Amino acid sequence: MGFLAGMTPVSALMRLAAGFIDNRAARRTIAQDIDFAQLLQQSLGGPGAGVFKEMDTDGDNRISLSEFGGDENLFAQMDTDKNASLSVAELNRGLEAKRALERATSQAEYTMKLHDANVDGRLSEDELGLGRNVFASLDGNGDRSLSVGELSRGYLVQRGLLR
Repeated sequence: MGFLAGMTPVSALMRLAAGFIDNRAARRTIAQDIDFAQLLQQSLGGPGAGVFKEMDTDGDNRISLSEFGGDENLFAQMDTDKNASLSVAELNRGLEAKRALERATSQAEYTMKLHDANVDGRLSEDELGLGRNVFASLDGNGDRSLSVGELSRGYLVQRGLLR
């Protein structure tokens, strides 16, 4: 068993993710990015406000599917009130979810690079050093190895963005 054995999936993933930002310069850069993002969000009414204004070509303060110009399934997922249009809040939530997925994927890729001793693109229980129960909870397809997708999902669950 590795140094993470006996931890909950959330705390184990937090420890693994800590390696992602363990140097002082990286933490400072991340803190500056967060400060800038918060300032931008406050000044624009949310992270998607500027994008929203560009997309709302008819000026009705809603984005229709034709103005969205993207995937119908993505639009339907973002349209949480099912009124066939997106509000600024719905667009913001969609953008935040996209960023969270990108961060989780980046962390999962880093974890894979750090721990994949045999470089097969999958992590075994031995390579990752997690306890059997923690590992099994992350192994979504039960194949006794973790993919980047399964690690990403674990990071999203850890942040409370998935169940």
